Amino acid sequence: MFSCRLGLTYLRILERKKRAKEGVEQFQAVANAIQTIEHNPRNPTKVAGYYVTQDGWLIKNSILTFDFVPTSSICWVYAEKIKHSINFIPTYTERVLVVKLESGKTLRESYRKKAIDERLGLLREVAPWAMFGYNEQLEDAWRKDREAFAVEVDRRHRTLAGRPRVDS
Repeated sequence: MFSCRLGLTYLRILERKKRAKEGVEQFQAVANAIQTIEHNPRNPTKVAGYYVTQDGWLIKNSILTFDFVPTSSICWVYAEKIKHSINFIPTYTERVLVVKLESGKTLRESYRKKAIDERLGLLREVAPWAMFGYNEQLEDAWRKDREAFAVEVDRRHRTLAGRPRVDS
């Protein structure tokens, strides 16, 4: 309860500083998501340290930090393998899930192969407009002109938002 109040206070201060136009709807959505996380024994799934809520938020809520990001800001998601070695002798391979946000922030966390596949599936559900997978062309586009990359992802988001949702 305390961290929920602290989070909402932080959100309100942030909103006043930005003088955002969205207003109260955002407060209520984040407040509901935080209460769900705090009071639900089966918390939402965590991806790269953030809880993924079905109402469109990535929320990081701990004792010292509180951060929230709308899922609409997810631009690019991929898994990478990092091979570690000591004196040219391979020791282990680490699998890392990478989530790139519109702001330029990168969320990263190591997982086992099965867990990465589950997280990728979850992110495909909550952010189907994002680019998935890694290749050099996407890396160059992100590195050279992140704003144009984000504009293309936003175009995909608007295209999918206009399409009627098909539930199975």
